[in-house]
Amino acid sequence: MKRRQYRCGAALLTVTLACGLLTSPAVSTPAIAETPAAPAAPSPRGRWLAIGDSISSGFGIPYLSPVKTPWGQNCRRADGVDVEIPADTPALAWPVVAFRQLRKQGAVADLSFTACSGSITDDWLRQTAEAYTRAGVELPSLVGATSTPDPERVSAEIAAAGKRGQRWDLVSFSFGANNINLGKVTETCLNVDRSDTPMTWTSPRWGRCREEVAALDPQIAALTGGPEAGELAQGSVPLWRSPAQGASVIAQLAGITEPGGTILVHGYPQLFADPQHVVTAQGTASAELVAEVGNCDGMAFEDIVQIRSAITELNTRTKAAVKQASSVLRSRNVRVVFIDPNDVFEPEDGLQHGLCSKQSWVNGPFSPGALHPNGEGHQAMGEEVARALTP
Repeated sequence: MKRRQYRCGAALLTVTLACGLLTSPAVSTPAIAETPAAPAAPSPRGRWLAIGDSISSGFGIPYLSPVKTPWGQNCRRADGVDVEIPADTPALAWPVVAFRQLRKQGAVADLSFTACSGSITDDWLRQTAEAYTRAGVELPSLVGATSTPDPERVSAEIAAAGKRGQRWDLVSFSFGANNINLGKVTETCLNVDRSDTPMTWTSPRWGRCREEVAALDPQIAALTGGPEAGELAQGSVPLWRSPAQGASVIAQLAGITEPGGTILVHGYPQLFADPQHVVTAQGTASAELVAEVGNCDGMAFEDIVQIRSAITELNTRTKAAVKQASSVLRSRNVRVVFIDPNDVFEPEDGLQHGLCSKQSWVNGPFSPGALHPNGEGHQAMGEEVARALTP
């Protein structure tokens, strides 16, 4: 037996490695309902693998770690590593926020945080390989490698590690938005090109929003294994589809998840507040200006409705895919749950927190970390995940 120390956030965690096996305390995991409206507590037992795109990495937070991946990639992770954060400043990505709370409760022991900004579903492999490497599990094709080797070899080695019992108790991710180029579509729907552009609709992109959003439907279907699937703008691996149809992110992650463990699929927050709740326009707190101009930071109200519908559709279909996956993977004793961040971004009995709301948790389109949740947003999402996973 040997003990290694790994840095997670600002803390050093000591984890026991027995003959290379990923080990965890033997704590029972209570049953949970399939994709519940308010997720029940799956009680992760020890080791957490947190992968995903910028919504998981914390790209919208200004305090990003300079630490690169073993292959030289800057993932813009808000994990608190090698960066100075002012006191009492929310500056950590939601997986780190949730982990710190759950660790205090004894629900988890270690976090391997390898989410990376700009990622698509296919990148689950690179991020998982990085986590195994950092945990001291040797993947032969990565020994001495300066770039990610052949995906098929890495995939086979990761699958073999799972069969040897080198698994995770909890795996979380957010993937999909970059596969369908949601960010570029949102940019198309912005009808001003610069922050100092007068609020008149002279942009050549004017009027294309509805058309661009409509084109996302077949891509979302391809991503979630739905009918009438089209081609993804980026990548080829869907979040979920019938195992008979080929590999998917959830199915492959199930192979490295402990029996009784949990796969947590995190959705996407609404970037803009519902027009009925918008209180500012281009940073000017004037209800009269809002009524006259009818836009939020350069996006027309009618286009806000379009973008909001696209995010709703992505979350809705992802949740349905998670429900199907949960049913299929029940026989392998792996739970799959969906967390909708809009339960805290847009609570039924509280304030909304999209752009142009009274208390926005999203960076504006002309700000650093544009159109991504800020520190307050990640803090709220992390606390919500911690509540869902509390034993």
